Amino acid sequence: MLDSPAEVQVGVDNLSFVVGSKFRGVKMVPHGVHLLSYALKEEQYHFKQSEFLWFSPQERVIVRQWDPVK
Repeated sequence: MLDSPAEVQVGVDNLSFVVGSKFRGVKMVPHGVHLLSYALKEEQYHFKQSEFLWFSPQERVIVRQWDPVK
C-alpha cells in the first residue's frame, strides 16, 4: 500500500488499525483467503472499501499503490 495518506484505517481480516505516513504494508500474512479493507479519516472512517485476496503458498508480495483520484 504505497503512497497511502496518513491516518488511513487499514484492516486485514478481523484486525484494523490506523496507519501513519510511513506505512508500507502488512507482513507475515498466511496463505489463504483474506479480507483487506481501508477507510479514510476525512470520511470519519464510515465508508470502507474492501476486497478479498487469495495468497498462495508461493506468493510473497502483493503491491497496491494509493491513487488519490480514485
